[in-house]
Amino acid sequence: MKRSPQNALGACALLVLGACATTQSGAQRAPDAVQILSTSTRAQRVQRDAPAAYAEFAVALESARALRGAAQTQALADAELLLAWGETQARVSVAQRRRESAAVTEREATEQLGRAERQVTALNSESETRERASAANIQAQNATQSPDAMLELEQQTQLALGAAAVMGVDTAALRTLRARLEASATLTPAAKAQALAEIQASALTLVRDARPSRDPSDAAMMDELEAVEPSVDPRRDTRGVVLTLRALFDARGALVPTAAGRLAVVTNALRAHPTLRARVEAYASNRDPVRARTTATDQARRVREAIVGRGIETARVEHEGVVRTESGARREDVVEIVLIAGS
Repeated sequence: MKRSPQNALGACALLVLGACATTQSGAQRAPDAVQILSTSTRAQRVQRDAPAAYAEFAVALESARALRGAAQTQALADAELLLAWGETQARVSVAQRRRESAAVTEREATEQLGRAERQVTALNSESETRERASAANIQAQNATQSPDAMLELEQQTQLALGAAAVMGVDTAALRTLRARLEASATLTPAAKAQALAEIQASALTLVRDARPSRDPSDAAMMDELEAVEPSVDPRRDTRGVVLTLRALFDARGALVPTAAGRLAVVTNALRAHPTLRARVEAYASNRDPVRARTTATDQARRVREAIVGRGIETARVEHEGVVRTESGARREDVVEIVLIAGS
């Protein structure tokens, strides 16, 4: 075994201690040196972190205990070398344990994050289901107050079922909902309203849980939209797939009750195809262009808020008010919603 300068110095130090003794016997000095080395902090650290290396050191130290004079000094120097080697092994062992601990910690953190994300998803789903149930109860209560509200609830339920059919949801589940819809016609107004609201909520849950394998082509999307709600008049131009919505606002500029059903077509399409973005363009005309732009911008904003309020991410919906010129082709104030393929 090759000795390092530090270990040689240690051996010399032990030799000097032996030479300096005068009246004490060698037998008395040896246990002191052995004892000092065996109880040192270095030895304790090696014993804790590198037991195998410490065992070799302990054997060498015990051999030195039985020797005298120069032989003992050499044996102590060899034990010192073994202790230095043990310290190196201890550092390696500590480093390995730290690395393994870090790996375990990272794995545990990943597993905990996965569990937390699954819990968040489950809680969001439960929260959404409860919100829909609450909204269904409110719709049912409102529907019993007027025929118009009942008609709107029926239309929204039909739209939700149509969207579920477009998404290709479970056929048996959809068939059950349609059977419940047919059976609701024989119920009392209050029971019918409650049944319609529950059917709509169930259909929207099916739409939410559906995950399309790919986004549709423009032609396929227009077929889907027209099948669900022909009144949106889907068409394709240079901007994207365009839906035209008329008579969305009353004289005060507020969205009319029937607007919710037509806007549901848009929100369902955006939910079904997560890469799509929507651009709301409201057109208005007035002899005062400034007033016309203000009106159009306000209408576009209200439509955008209604879409976002149905759970669509804010970043996916833009809006703009446009002043319709007198020479324009449009004969009435309208809102156009452009569906744009995203990346």
